Amino acid sequence: MASNERRSWCTPFLLVEKPRGAKREGPSLQSRFVATAFACKSSLPLFSRSNSMDIDSGPSGPSYFESFAEIVRSFRPDVRPGRLDKDALLSPEEGFPARFEELCGLFFRDEADMTEEERLAWKLESDTWLLIKELYLYRLQVDRDEIQSMEELLQINPYTTPAELAGALLSSPTLHELDLVRNWLGATAPEPEDLPYRKGYWPNTTMRENQRTRVGGPKGPGMDPDATLRGLVMEGDDAAFDRSLMRHVFQCIRANDSERALETCREAAQPWRAASLIGGKAYTTFSLSNYKGMDMEIPTGGNRHRMLWKKTCYKLASTPSLDQYERAVYGAMVGDVKSIKEVCKSWEDHLWARVHGRLEQAVDAGLLESDSWWMKKGGIANDMPLEGLERVTDNMDVLFEEVEHEESVGGESLHPFRITQKHIILNAVENLLRDFDERLAMNALPESEPLRNHLICFFAHLALFLRWSEAVGPDMRPTEANILQEYCNTLERMNELDLVALYAGVIGEVRDPNITDGDTSYAQFLKRMNNAPTERRAEALRRTTQNGLSYTIVAVRTVDSIFGELIHSASTSFDDPEPSFTALDQSLSQAEGSLINAVDWLLFDKSTFGPALTHANALLRWFLLNGRLHAATQLVKRLPLDIQRPQREGAPIDYESAEQFQLRNFVGCLEALERCKHFEDRTNLAKSRLAKADRQRSYSSAVSDARDLTLDILTMRWLEVLKDDPALPERPRQVRRLRQLYIPELVMRLHRVLYQARDEVSEALRWTFDLSNTVADGRYELAETFLTGDHESNKLIGYLAGMRDVGMNVLQRGATDPFSVMHR
Repeated sequence: MASNERRSWCTPFLLVEKPRGAKREGPSLQSRFVATAFACKSSLPLFSRSNSMDIDSGPSGPSYFESFAEIVRSFRPDVRPGRLDKDALLSPEEGFPARFEELCGLFFRDEADMTEEERLAWKLESDTWLLIKELYLYRLQVDRDEIQSMEELLQINPYTTPAELAGALLSSPTLHELDLVRNWLGATAPEPEDLPYRKGYWPNTTMRENQRTRVGGPKGPGMDPDATLRGLVMEGDDAAFDRSLMRHVFQCIRANDSERALETCREAAQPWRAASLIGGKAYTTFSLSNYKGMDMEIPTGGNRHRMLWKKTCYKLASTPSLDQYERAVYGAMVGDVKSIKEVCKSWEDHLWARVHGRLEQAVDAGLLESDSWWMKKGGIANDMPLEGLERVTDNMDVLFEEVEHEESVGGESLHPFRITQKHIILNAVENLLRDFDERLAMNALPESEPLRNHLICFFAHLALFLRWSEAVGPDMRPTEANILQEYCNTLERMNELDLVALYAGVIGEVRDPNITDGDTSYAQFLKRMNNAPTERRAEALRRTTQNGLSYTIVAVRTVDSIFGELIHSASTSFDDPEPSFTALDQSLSQAEGSLINAVDWLLFDKSTFGPALTHANALLRWFLLNGRLHAATQLVKRLPLDIQRPQREGAPIDYESAEQFQLRNFVGCLEALERCKHFEDRTNLAKSRLAKADRQRSYSSAVSDARDLTLDILTMRWLEVLKDDPALPERPRQVRRLRQLYIPELVMRLHRVLYQARDEVSEALRWTFDLSNTVADGRYELAETFLTGDHESNKLIGYLAGMRDVGMNVLQRGATDPFSVMHR
C-alpha cells in the first residue's frame, strides 16, 4: 500500500480525515474530526503527499535552481494582481509548499548519480516542505473560534459520547498541531518491509502437532493463540515468521497504515490479532450524537470499556518475555514510549514515539478529567499511570531534548533540516531565520558546498513563503533580505545568472540602511559583470523590468558603485603638480576600460540618457583632471550624440548638456591637432607633382581645421558658464583646474602645429602671431591660466620661448621685422 493510502488508528479511535486536497467547506473542523472518528474503514489518506506536479526534470535535467524559480514566478505578488491569494499559496495540491515538497521528492527519487549526503538532503527537504504545508495550512487558515471545546460540548449535551469528546480534544490547537506532526512523521516513514508469503496458521507447527496426534503421541497444549503460554514450542520457521509479522505490523502502525496492519494479520491467518488491535475505537451512538442533524453517517459502535482494553495493552507492552516488536505494537496502542523506544532506529522514529505517546496520554487524561457521564457512570475505569492534560501538552522542547540524548541517533538531530523541522514544529521560525542569518554572517554553514548551497536555497524559499503568507512580521524583512541576497550570490557562483534578477526582485524594499535592498542587490550583481559582452549586459539589465526592479535605479546604482570603487578610491588632488598627458593612441588600462564600460549601463535605453549625461560628464572631468586624454577620447566616441538635450530659447541653462557640448568640442580639438602630426613626417614623400599638391592641400586643410577648432575653444570662455551650476558646489574649483591644465596645453599644441607647418602652409607663421594676440586678449581670460598662484608657470616660459623661435625664423627668412608676417 502506497504512502498516500495510509491511515492512522493509533489514537483512542479510528481517525480518518478527508484528503488534504479536499475543499474546506461545510461543517466545522471539529465536526469533521468527529465525523471521521465514526468511520472504521476508508480508502482516503489521513496525511498524504501531494501529487499535483508533473515534472520530468531532476538533478540530471534542468537545474533545480530553474525548477524552483518557476514556482517563485508563479506566486510572485506582481504576477497575481492585487493582494497575494493565501488560498492559492497554501493550497494542499498547488500551493507553494506543496509544489516544493513534490519537486524535492522527485529529485530524491531521481536515478541520477548523487552522493548519499545529497540524496538525504533532498529527502529531508521534501519532508520539511510537507511539514510546512500541513502545519501552516492549519495555523493560517483554520478559524479557531469555530472549534468547540470538550467543556462546551458537555454543557450542550452531558451525554456526549467519548468519540465526540476525543474529537474535541484533538481539534484543540495544541493537540491538533501535535497530531499533524505525528501524521507527518508517519507519512514520511520508510515503507514497511515485505513479508514472505505464508499460507495458514503456524503451518509447520500445525503439521508437527497433527503428525504427533496421528501416531498416538501425548496430547499437546493446543494450537490456540495462547498455547505458547501453556508450553507450546513453535517450529523455528513459524516463530521467525511471527517475529517478522510483528515487525511488519509495527512498521505499518509507524507509517500511519492501520488497514495494512490489520489486513496483514488476517492474511497471516491471525484474525484474532487484528481484532486485538482495534479495541481502542471510542464508543459512539447515533442517538446521542451532537451531529446527527448534519446529514452525517454516525453508526453505533466502539469500545465502551476502552480503558480496560488499554490497561491490557499496557501490561502486554510491559511483558519482557514477548518479542520486542510485539511489545512495541501494544505499547503504541497506549502511547508507552519505553516499549516503543526499543525498536526505534532513527531520529524520526524516536520523535514519533514521543509525540505519539504524548497524544495518547493527552486524550486519555482529558477524557478522564472531564465531567462526562461516560467517564463517571459509564462503566469506564482506569488505573493506568497518566499525567495531567496540562503536563502532557506543556514544554514541547523536552521531546526534542530526549531524542537528542538518545545515543543511537543523537548525531542525526544535528542535521540542518532536522533542526529546521524542530523549529517549525515549535513555531519558532523567526528564531530559525535569525540563527541562519547569523551563521551566514559568520560563515558557519557546513563545509560541504552542495549541502551549503542546498541550505541557502531552502532558506531563501522558506523566507519567501513566510513573508508572502504573513506568517512572520515586517520586522523580519532585514533577515529575509540577507538570506535572499546570499542566495543571489549562490546563483551567481553556480552560473545561474538569468535567475539573479528574479530573486533580487523579491527582496524588495528594505527600510534599513544597513541592509541591501533588491535594486542595490541587482546593481551589485551587474557591477560584477561590467566587462561582459555588451549584449549580455544589456539583456541582464532588461530583466529588471520583468522582475519588479526599477530599470533606472538599478542602472544608476550600478554605475555609482563602479565609479565609487575605481574613482573615489583614488581621488584627485587639484593642488598636485600637473599630471602628464597621455597620448591619444595609448591603450586603455583595465580600470579605464571598466569605467568606460560602466557608462554603457545608462546608454542601453534612452530612458536613462539623463543620468548617463551626468555620469559621462563626471567621468570625462575625472579623466581630464588626471591627464588621461586617451580615455576621455574613447569615452566621447562611446557616447551617442543625442545624449545632449537641446537648449530651448529662454529656458534655464542646461548645465549638463552645456558641459557635454564643450567637453566634446575639446576632445574633437585634440583629435584635430593630433591629425596634423601625420603630415609632419616627411620621410617617404611622394615625388610626383600631383601627389605633392594633394598632400599640401590636405596638410593645409588639417592645420586650418585644428586652428579653427582650437580658437573656438579659446574664445568661447571654455567651461566658464559651468561655474554658476548650483547642483555642484565643487564645480568652480574643477573648472578653474581644467582651464589651468588645458588652455595652455591647447595653445602650446596649436603653436607647435603651426610652427611645424611653416614651410608648407603659407599662413602658418602669421597664425602663430594671431594666436598670441588671442591669448593676450583680456576678454577671454586666457593668460591667467598660464599662471599657478603667484608664480610664473613653466608653460608661460615655454610659450614665450616658442614665440621667440617664431620671430627668429621670420628674421632668418630675410625680414627685418618679425611682426611683418602679420601684414601679409
